[in-house]
Amino acid sequence: MNRVLNPSKYLRGIVKENQKYYIGFGVKDLTNLAKSYPPINDLINGKRSTIVVSGKKGVLKENTEGKWVRKQPESKHYEWKHIEYYSKKFEKTIEYDREFEKWIKVILHQYNLELELAKSPQNEIILHFPQFQFKDAEDHYLIAGAAMNIAILLGS
Repeated sequence: MNRVLNPSKYLRGIVKENQKYYIGFGVKDLTNLAKSYPPINDLINGKRSTIVVSGKKGVLKENTEGKWVRKQPESKHYEWKHIEYYSKKFEKTIEYDREFEKWIKVILHQYNLELELAKSPQNEIILHFPQFQFKDAEDHYLIAGAAMNIAILLGS
């Protein structure tokens, strides 16, 4: 599984309305990304009780910095920028001002989901997100989808 685009198809019909559930993964299934992420090692070794998952790109970055989308209805704004660089071809510094056309964006979500450590009845170590309570609503599917995608990245 690469990425969850529609979390409702994994939840609807399986989890009942207002039922509580967890999203997580076992430490046996850690990906190379998770193994090289020091806070996860601290969590497994007991040095921390929870960690906020962050990263440089993708859903790991969106978890802490937020996901930005175009504002609806879509509109653009214009912004002037000063450009300056050195040209090796002409052997001189080139400067000019340019007007850029940019989409107006708003933040869709910024969850700061935390991973916690737990043990299964079989004594396996499991990393999971805080407990979710199912409701058939778009905002719930957004947070569950983000948790699922982080779990896929870190726990295959």
